[in-house]
Amino acid sequence: MALFSGVGSSLNVTDLFLRLDNSTEDQDADHHPNYYAMLYSVLIFAIIFGNVLVCLAVLREKSLQTTTNYLVVSLAVADLLVASLVMPWVVYLEVVGGAWMFSRMYCDVFVTLDVMMCTASILNLCAISIDRYTAVVMPVLYNTTHSSKKRVTLMITAVWVLAFVVSCPLLFGFNTTDKVVSYEQLKKMLESHNIQLFDVRSLEEFQAGRIPSSTNIPLGELDQALKMESETFKKLFKVEKPEKQDSNIVFHCQSGRRSATALETAVNLGYTKYVSVPLL
Repeated sequence: MALFSGVGSSLNVTDLFLRLDNSTEDQDADHHPNYYAMLYSVLIFAIIFGNVLVCLAVLREKSLQTTTNYLVVSLAVADLLVASLVMPWVVYLEVVGGAWMFSRMYCDVFVTLDVMMCTASILNLCAISIDRYTAVVMPVLYNTTHSSKKRVTLMITAVWVLAFVVSCPLLFGFNTTDKVVSYEQLKKMLESHNIQLFDVRSLEEFQAGRIPSSTNIPLGELDQALKMESETFKKLFKVEKPEKQDSNIVFHCQSGRRSATALETAVNLGYTKYVSVPLL
């Protein structure tokens, strides 16, 4: 069911939202299960279950409380944090098609946690390798109780401090660059050159009311929107409809996948001056 089909002259953005809400059942009928999200969810539960068992085994069994096993527990904790703090966001991104609907701060926190926990896992594996190497090459020194406790404490501390140091630049603004342009800057820059900017958003974002301007088009209805009569298009989106041969169009999308889809739609409809860019 095309949401824009049969659009009357009195239709405005509010009417569009009503049509979107009434068409939920039709959209759900075409919805396919996200197998990647399902797989990630199963993987999350498996990781949490397995690593919790590792931690409990070492904590409860005195015989397992060795230098190597303390490092294994540190590795298990890092994997637990990945599964509980990072992977759920990956599932969320799969479900919404890659659209990040939260603030830039939450994005920075997510990336920081991702880098920190993954780095901690890698460094813990390195620490276990060094521990095993020491046990083989210097067995006398390795078996000294005081030396072993001191060594494993220093190694675990170093692992987590280094992991934090590697990931923390994001939190202190070191991820910014002059090459990054905000949405408003991009819009003003394009308008000054008579280039039309269209936000291509997901249907879910339209239904939730998350639209920054009236020039937003649901990705699934981009084809129908560009096929509208010029007068209908202008009344609905408050801008002139781009002509195929002499208009410059920029499709501003939430992900590379949507950018490719918008680009393909424009090509199929015969537009010759266009570009599709991911969200900045």
